[in-house]
Amino acid sequence: MVRKRMITAIAMASVLATVGVESAALGASSTSLLLPQSTAFSVLGHSCGGIQEQALATGFDAASGYPTGNVYLQTRCGGSGRGGGYHSNTYSAWVDVTWDYTGTVVSYIPAGAPTSIDPTFSAFDSFGNEIHNQLNAVNVLPANCTVGDTTYCSYRAYLSLSSTFVPPPRVTSVSVTFGPAAGGTGVTVTGTGFTGATAVTFGATAAPSFTVNGDTSITAVSPAASAGTVDVTVTTPGGTSSASATDQFTFVAAPAVSGLSPDGGTVDGGTLVAISGRSFIEVSAVNFGDTPAGFTVNDDSSITAVSPAAEAVDTVHVTVVTVGGMSATTAADEFTYTPSTATSACGDGKLDPGEQCDDGAANGTPGDCCTVTCTFQPAGTACTDDGSLCTSDVCDAAGMCTHPISPWPACTPPDVAAGASLIMRTRTSGGNEAQFQWGEGPVVSLADFGNPSGSDLLQLCVYDQTGPDTYVLALTGSPSLSGGGAWTAGPAGWRFRSKTGAPDGITGVTLKAATMPLKAKVRVKAMNSPGFALLPLQSAPSVVAQVKTSLGTCWGATFSTPTVNTAKEFKAKSD
Repeated sequence: MVRKRMITAIAMASVLATVGVESAALGASSTSLLLPQSTAFSVLGHSCGGIQEQALATGFDAASGYPTGNVYLQTRCGGSGRGGGYHSNTYSAWVDVTWDYTGTVVSYIPAGAPTSIDPTFSAFDSFGNEIHNQLNAVNVLPANCTVGDTTYCSYRAYLSLSSTFVPPPRVTSVSVTFGPAAGGTGVTVTGTGFTGATAVTFGATAAPSFTVNGDTSITAVSPAASAGTVDVTVTTPGGTSSASATDQFTFVAAPAVSGLSPDGGTVDGGTLVAISGRSFIEVSAVNFGDTPAGFTVNDDSSITAVSPAAEAVDTVHVTVVTVGGMSATTAADEFTYTPSTATSACGDGKLDPGEQCDDGAANGTPGDCCTVTCTFQPAGTACTDDGSLCTSDVCDAAGMCTHPISPWPACTPPDVAAGASLIMRTRTSGGNEAQFQWGEGPVVSLADFGNPSGSDLLQLCVYDQTGPDTYVLALTGSPSLSGGGAWTAGPAGWRFRSKTGAPDGITGVTLKAATMPLKAKVRVKAMNSPGFALLPLQSAPSVVAQVKTSLGTCWGATFSTPTVNTAKEFKAKSD
């Protein structure tokens, strides 16, 4: 009986062994330092039942003072092998990580394995804050532990703040990234630790006013400053926030016009004028006196404009308006209107004096950018279709029919968040696959689909938004009968199937109408090596997917927070 009790006691004692350093920051609570699972997934690209993490603190960053460390990531993916045998794949990686004083990840970068691992490491900074490691071993001696043994060995890193320490603030984003050098731009600063803020500074210049909305938000007004990019920092009793790429604001100088060529033209307008100067950045308008003109920005020192018609002989100033303000008037920007010499015959196909354009018999026809009075159609007027549903067909300010890549603004979105999904994947066996599915939206009638087996076209367009109103096509394709595909009509919609997917890789389309909200469905599959942009997508600020028809109907969604965006796969639910 005694021997049995001794064996039981020994077994219980071996269940758990802990090696580490007890926090010496008295009165402080410990914060565990790890990577969010979503971040860990973006590194590994796999998650089979979750990603196990082993964290080891290494010190405090010399520049920011934030805690640093190494995190080991691992996940095991299993399955039955040939003949019923079982095998598994283990995916792992090391990441160098910097956290702020709240334990939030500031930055991370994949790295090689550290040269040494110290589960008993402990360090203090000059404020009395401590980082320390702790190893918990279950059913195994700590000396026999490795980071790869995530079943029985748990390596953890902790941050303990001194009870007298006030963390410095941290800026994570600014709502506006540029404004005029004259100042006056309202900017919302987002971050942590803003309570008690005493100053908000743009570079070396203090904001003339600011309001602390809460611990994570401040509204400030940009000061007047020299042109250039600066860091927006916040100062509190805990110190001043460290500079980073997420806090930058660019001051844009006001434009200046230094010359016009030619510097005059007739009151009929239509004179092409080369405007030279500087700071022609984000140009929003060119004015001849009080009259706006059509223009093209060649670069930041050159603009080509078309003089508008004038009511009488006069000399006016030509001004340029940008995000930096309006150019000051000088003798160098004066344009002189002279009497009319027009003897034009609008519609003869020749560009005569006083005419902005003359396309002959095509003037004023649908799709033409020249009116019947030989003036440019307003910018944004619809013009001749280029044959692609993934582009817009609009006249520009210089009377040219352009075809910018852009989603349709009136495309029908789902009525609920995550009502649509998008997957683009490079297969391990070779080739690509993609799928867009739209649902959870309003009522869709059968007539909205038209007759896709006949003359009504359908196209999938996936746009990667690379900036404000700027898109590139990441994926496009249409179902085709030429590759052996076939449409089948049903009482509630249409189905398309193709074994080859030629020529665009589209192998399946489902169009399901519904008289009840949230029941309609639109799905496009591309399984046979569709061509798409190299992954990962920029997705800044978003990716947009739309299924469009030549009838003008459209079903689409925006994806701004992908769950996967790696070199192998993009996967997201809609906003």
